[in-house]
Amino acid sequence: MNKEDEKQQVLNQFAYILNYQPTIGHQHINLGNSSVKDEPSAENVDFEEVKNDSASAEKVQNHSDEAPKERNYFAPTNSLQILLKQDWFNELRTKDVYDEKWTDSFVSSLMSSEWKDNIASDWFEGGKRRKVPQIKGHIVGLLADVGVLKGSYDSIARKVGIGEEPRTFARYMGQGKKQPYADWVRQYVTGEKVE
Repeated sequence: MNKEDEKQQVLNQFAYILNYQPTIGHQHINLGNSSVKDEPSAENVDFEEVKNDSASAEKVQNHSDEAPKERNYFAPTNSLQILLKQDWFNELRTKDVYDEKWTDSFVSSLMSSEWKDNIASDWFEGGKRRKVPQIKGHIVGLLADVGVLKGSYDSIARKVGIGEEPRTFARYMGQGKKQPYADWVRQYVTGEKVE
């Protein structure tokens, strides 16, 4: 077999893989039945089909970056809970009471509050997760503001280690005070009613 024949065979196999669309009739393959009658052979698939199908594959890939049609509360909840379980949090917390159980409860309560839609929509703003570092910074900054974390914004940002430049994350922390849920965080931690 020469190189051109090998190349064509590989392209045909590739085309078959890309264009394979299993139907109920193909279930026998998964059940261990060895007779395959209706399967198209790799020789029957044209390379042009693969080229034409690459545009639809690109659409599928780009679709994954789009914002979900329904608000996704799980992603911000899970990500924030993981963030607050890292070693830096234990080093910087002001009281032992602020343990993993407390942080999980805090994030769950925040994502069940009236602000959950704001956070979830900001999380996927513009169809991408562009504001994730900002939201994380806002939450960490608010926890520092109410005394859950000790240290300056800069020192906390260096410990957290999000992004290439700690100063940027420190700036996001400082912007936490301007978020609509800032009073909610203060009230949750201190128990004081904020007017």
